[in-house]
This record gives sequence, structure tokens and C-alpha cells, in this order.
Amino acid sequence: IGGFLDPLRRHGVELGGSRALVLGTGGAARAAVLGLAREGADVTVAGRSAERAGELAGIARRAGAGARAIGFGEAAAAAARCDLIVNATPVGMGTNESPLRGDSIAAGSVVYDIVYKPVKTALIASALARGASVVYGYEMLLGQAALAFEIWHGRGAPYEAMRGAILGAGAR
Repeated sequence: IGGFLDPLRRHGVELGGSRALVLGTGGAARAAVLGLAREGADVTVAGRSAERAGELAGIARRAGAGARAIGFGEAAAAAARCDLIVNATPVGMGTNESPLRGDSIAAGSVVYDIVYKPVKTALIASALARGASVVYGYEMLLGQAALAFEIWHGRGAPYEAMRGAILGAGAR
């Protein structure tokens, strides 16, 4: 959960009272839903399986958040009304696919694509073109690595060095 939330905090995203859409129902989606719920976001879970989406919405409700489950076919309409969109599916990993149409992304929203390869996914490109802010997938990977480093070594992680290792030498 900490690795998921860290990039949002670094970007100054206020989650309390926000409306979040989480695409997917796997393990990464579970961490996203629970983290968002604990931070006070209202969570909508979109999944191919209504049962799994419902289970994740139930987790968010038990954590004190407003939550609902929808089918993947309803995700575009829900995205247009959300402050934060999280892609927690593998769609876009190594491909030029996107889990959402670009026109469903509202200007001023935040799009967080946990897919980290390629760095600029089709979803990220669409979000930038629509005037949304973005959180790249490598940032979650980095957040998880930094947290693990801190647990194992008992001191702050060399965040920028780790970022450079992920993105390649000289990355900024």
C-alpha cells in the first residue's frame, strides 16, 4: 500500500474526499483500493468480473470509504466523473493498448498507470493530451523499492539514485 501511495504523496495529490476509479481486480488493484479507502477517497472499482469488483468495493467499504463496483464497460463514463484514475490492469504492458478511451479522461484529473514498461503508455499519452496530470508506473515500482530498502537497512533510501537506476543513467 505504501509503495502505491508514495508517488501520489510526492505529486501532492489530495485523496481525502476525492473520487477515484480503479481499473482491475487483482493484487495491485487490492492495494490501490485499500490505500485509497484509508486515505478517505470514494472508490469505484471496474472489473471484468462483477464478483471480484464487488469484493474489492466491499474491502473499501469496510475501511470506511464509499465504494461501488461496476463492469469494465461502464469505466469510461465513470472515468469522466473521477478526480483520479488508476490503471491496475496489465493492459498496456509492452503494448500500445489502453484500458480507457482518451476522451473519457477529464482535464485536471490525475491518471496513475501502474504499468511501468513502456514508461509512457498509451493511457499516459492520452492523459497528457487531455490536460490531466500523470503518475508513471515506474514511480510505484520505485516507491515499493524505496520502502523495502528502508525496512531492510533502517535508513532513508537513496531515492534519486534508485530512480536513475530504473530509468537509466542520467535520468531526471
